[in-house]
Amino acid sequence: MIQKNELIASIDIGSSKIKCLIAKLKNNKIEILGKSIVASKGITKGLVTNFHEANLAVRECLEIAEKQAGISLDNIIVSAEFENISSNLLTEYKSVHGDQIEHEKDIQGLIHIAVDEIVKNNKDKAILHIFSCNYKIDKKINVENPVGFKANIFSADIHAVLAEHSAIDNLKNIINSSELSVENYIFGTYALGLSFLNQEDLNEGVICIDFGKDKTSFAVFESGTLSYVGVIPYGSNQVSKDLAKVLDIKIEVAERIKVESGECTLNQNIKDKIEYLPVHL
Repeated sequence: MIQKNELIASIDIGSSKIKCLIAKLKNNKIEILGKSIVASKGITKGLVTNFHEANLAVRECLEIAEKQAGISLDNIIVSAEFENISSNLLTEYKSVHGDQIEHEKDIQGLIHIAVDEIVKNNKDKAILHIFSCNYKIDKKINVENPVGFKANIFSADIHAVLAEHSAIDNLKNIINSSELSVENYIFGTYALGLSFLNQEDLNEGVICIDFGKDKTSFAVFESGTLSYVGVIPYGSNQVSKDLAKVLDIKIEVAERIKVESGECTLNQNIKDKIEYLPVHL
């Protein structure tokens, strides 16, 4: 019999597809129990635009996965690409008066200070994720992990990923209507990056780009952590619309042409003309 604490269930709510995965985690091994993919309805650019249709699509996706797994879920992790997602970057300082830096008291203390400030200045938004990085001792010595070092003052950059309360509440209501509770929320492109990037990629710096139906999301990783996120309101559907307009054909035909004949490659002539510039966020 499967224990509830061994289960991991997640649902990814996108504008074109809704995907659900139910897995069993035991002894550091993952066993897929159920999975499903259905066409998305009532979701545009990561936001609920038709509650009834979105509710039916989410419920269908959950029921297929639950039936396949042979279980009934109580809670689930929700992955989504919120259109108005944003990064909030702060640098916080703390005096330790020559004592050793401790994780709970000092690093978590900095994060709590940052959270209070972020919440105060962003009353219409909620914190999805929060990270600390780029630690400095006495304003000049960079360290990977400050715990155990003696210092007069130390600082950390705090990165919070924010989404609007209304967007989160609408997704929560849809999940709750299926008699489930939300265990946690995660920004989809962040999860995507963690799924295929290795630790070396995360340390050296890399950007993960998710080219969706009606928006493009990105997540920047550096020094082993998430450092910036964003969403651009253009996606693959724009390509289909442009094809339909230029060729004077139906959008369904343009979509088929894009899928069957579309290609995204660089020939040598174009490669030679590309200039790479450093990006500072």
